[in-house]
Amino acid sequence: MLSYTTLGSRENPHLFFFHGFLGTKEDFLPMMKDLSSDFFCVSIDLPGHGDSPWKEDIFSSLIQTVRSFSSEAHFFIGYSLGGRILLHLKEKYPSLFPYAAILSSHPGLSIQKRKTERKQEEEKWIEKLRSSKIEDFVDAWYQAPLFASFRKSPHFSTTLERRYKQNPLFLIKMLEKMSLAKQTFPSRKTLSSSYFLFGDEDTKYASLYSTLPSYVRVESLSHTGHALHLERPSECAEKIKTWIFEVTLCKQLTGHLLETIKI
Repeated sequence: MLSYTTLGSRENPHLFFFHGFLGTKEDFLPMMKDLSSDFFCVSIDLPGHGDSPWKEDIFSSLIQTVRSFSSEAHFFIGYSLGGRILLHLKEKYPSLFPYAAILSSHPGLSIQKRKTERKQEEEKWIEKLRSSKIEDFVDAWYQAPLFASFRKSPHFSTTLERRYKQNPLFLIKMLEKMSLAKQTFPSRKTLSSSYFLFGDEDTKYASLYSTLPSYVRVESLSHTGHALHLERPSECAEKIKTWIFEVTLCKQLTGHLLETIKI
């Protein structure tokens, strides 16, 4: 079983959170506080992160943790690496992971040259993890242009402190296991039933998401960058709540239409 934290009543619809690489379950606490009046929020430490032990079978460990709360389908939010993991689970187990909000997550590479380049980039990060102190690795990771706006956030320093406590050996295993270079691009069914959200100051993902097919629902969050759930948690929570409301309403209308047809 993986480590997790919860907020809200179990009687409400369940909302599961998967954090990004280097992250922990605490990353989503600000969002959970805004959502816990309407949902039972469950934030899970990914294998080898936070208080969760490393699990070779990442996907099975997450499925087991989710099913320990309920066998019914609920709603899921995944940021960056957590979103990539969620896309894989949604592709393989659509009945258990039907509704997915994907925050600043790469859907996958389709060009072999880019996969090769990505693999080389990942190998450099793995070597840095092997040869550097965890503090030096984390500091270098967050110097990427993706995190320019997050570095100005008042929450940045406390976030780094949580990152410094991670286990480098487990991080290496995660990078090797969940290499973007090996990620399969999702099917139309998975993409069309997912909700992609990015920060409008995250120019890399603004460009990336503009190439997604027209049937994919994509929205931006204003005045924020890649780490939108940490930079503007309340605004991000409001976007998620609106999306869930629309999905639920659509489901209810579809069910009513089917019942009408049967009659």
